[in-house]
Amino acid sequence: MYPRKCDATGKEILSMYSPDKPFQVYDQEYWWSDKWDPMQYGRDYDFNKPFFEQFKALSDIVPRRNVFTAYKHDENCEYTNHAGRNRNCYLIFDSDDSWDCMFCQSINSCKNCLDCYRTKECELSYECIDSQNLYNCKFCQNSVHCQDSAYLHNCIGCKNCMFCVNQHQKEYCLFNEQLTKEEYEQRSQELKTSSYKVLSAAYEKLDEHIKDTPRRYRQDVQTENCTGDYLSNCKNASFCFDSRDLYDCKYIFLAFMKATNCMDCNEIGDNVECCFQCSTVGYNARSCINCNRCLEQVDNLTCCEDCTQSNNSFGCVSLRKKEFCILNMQYAKEEYFELLPKIIDHLVSTDEWGKYFPKETLQFAYNESVAMDMFPLTKEEALAQGWKWKDDLPFTTGQETITWDQVADDIADIDDSICDEVLACEVTGKNFRITKQELAFYKKLNVALPRMCFDERHRRRKVKRNPWQLWLRKCDKCSEEIWSTFAPERAETVFCEECYHGEVYG
Repeated sequence: MYPRKCDATGKEILSMYSPDKPFQVYDQEYWWSDKWDPMQYGRDYDFNKPFFEQFKALSDIVPRRNVFTAYKHDENCEYTNHAGRNRNCYLIFDSDDSWDCMFCQSINSCKNCLDCYRTKECELSYECIDSQNLYNCKFCQNSVHCQDSAYLHNCIGCKNCMFCVNQHQKEYCLFNEQLTKEEYEQRSQELKTSSYKVLSAAYEKLDEHIKDTPRRYRQDVQTENCTGDYLSNCKNASFCFDSRDLYDCKYIFLAFMKATNCMDCNEIGDNVECCFQCSTVGYNARSCINCNRCLEQVDNLTCCEDCTQSNNSFGCVSLRKKEFCILNMQYAKEEYFELLPKIIDHLVSTDEWGKYFPKETLQFAYNESVAMDMFPLTKEEALAQGWKWKDDLPFTTGQETITWDQVADDIADIDDSICDEVLACEVTGKNFRITKQELAFYKKLNVALPRMCFDERHRRRKVKRNPWQLWLRKCDKCSEEIWSTFAPERAETVFCEECYHGEVYG
């Protein structure tokens, strides 16, 4: 996210596009208005040039909106991106239908959550990963229907528990040991989360505890005939990850809401049907091919970007409520359907048909994108593979006004004056601040002040998860062959579904 000016109004804005991008960037309010027309950039299709060369020429001049959100359905969410239908949220990404959340990615229907990743229907929770229906929980992963708990891993229906792994419907448990209410309250006080020193040591204790317990070969709930990881309510979904409500899909990633008959798509959902090679397409999308960031009632789009409420168009950018367009040029219905097959034949002849946008057309450098999260590369590696690289990312170092040895260890001893200070991440050295809303949240949940910047906290959550990759391996108990995100050479004990349930639930 970069500070820059709206190229139409001069207003200071925050944008996913750096100021050096070739196209103009508009504030969302202006982008959605009738004060400009994306059709003025239209051009005739040239059968003497490759399509992607023509698309790049168009893409480089059509104005873009500063961030990609469901702007008309958001409230007080200027500092969000790839998100929609949220309220009072700050620096959340790939997230929908959430209120009063900060520093989160891929959350859905959450309230008052901070530093969470892939959570759904959680409230008043902190540093939780891949969990659902949590209330007042901290540092939980792969857990469902838990409350008033901390440091849980693979737990279901637990209450007032800490440092528990593979527990089901438990209360007053500590390190999987059943205690009385009085014993639990006394011993849990020694593991208070309000102290940064205690908190740091607690992470190591949980990791050691997890190593001693069997791991489920994959995370899924209510699935039928599926392969992948972190799937919920899916049927016939092959090699799919981090998705819900998929039906007859293959190679899908980060799909929050219903998608049917889709393949090779990322970040899609909410009534998506028959889409291929698309990224960030949803809110009622049908029959889209090779499209990027197209939302809200889009149908039969091919090779389009940043289009909304548009149908039957090819190679267009930033369309709104349009139909029968090619390279942002308007055609009559009959002309469109006469020209489209000729264009497809041309793409076949240039070996472009069925190919996704090539690297030359991308607006972002490798290290500006989520690719860096999932498949990190050095600058030299990225450039060698033909990707762009950006050296001047928007952060500062060396501007801190206070050192960590001047900050109290316990959150109870920190007052609002910390919000006037500039801090430095203990790992990366990047500067960051604590907002008043953030401080109030830490005090309410009684958790220590973080000493790492948002980027580093996010990175650490990501490395707690397995990669988007499957290995054919054997169950460590019955030797049945299973597809798992745990590579065979890893040290964890990995069980198939039947053996895991037998071990955990008896």
